[in-house]
Amino acid sequence: MTSQWHGTCDLRLFTKSRSKNNFKTSHQAKYSAPLKLMKVFYDKKDGRCEIPILHSAGGIVGGDQLTINVNAEENSSAICSSVAAQKVYGSRGRSKLNPKGIWANQKCLFHIERNADFEWIPQEIIIFQGGLFEQNMTVKLDHSSSFFCVDLVRLGRTACGEQLGSGVWRSSLEIFRENTHGK
Repeated sequence: MTSQWHGTCDLRLFTKSRSKNNFKTSHQAKYSAPLKLMKVFYDKKDGRCEIPILHSAGGIVGGDQLTINVNAEENSSAICSSVAAQKVYGSRGRSKLNPKGIWANQKCLFHIERNADFEWIPQEIIIFQGGLFEQNMTVKLDHSSSFFCVDLVRLGRTACGEQLGSGVWRSSLEIFRENTHGK
């Protein structure tokens, strides 16, 4: 029997007024292993916060499920990143019980409210030979908010000549933006 993680990170970003038209973004978080937040940094000039998320298990294996929920409230400004590259270990052909492998999954749900600015810039995902990984990202934006995302994926450990082989990577991105009429 393999142990599987069902880790979550729920992050709320909100503003505190320092003076008229001058806001500082703060955060509240609730998370479960293997996800945790590292020290959050604040930019004193523009009030933006930088939030590094750590996957403490050292890698993702078949059956792991991770969910990251971010609610960026009105006027908040933040960058979320990962502390290190995410490794997805191979599961195909490694178990007599599941020779076809077991999928690992990550869901990212981002809700970005009025005049909020949110950036998702994790370090790369490295999918080892035989790894099965699916990522689903859903972004809901107010018409006045902004979202920036960089998602790098390495198929196999190319530095040592490894390719993805029988592994599979699936990724979906859905972005919903409210128009100026609220629809």
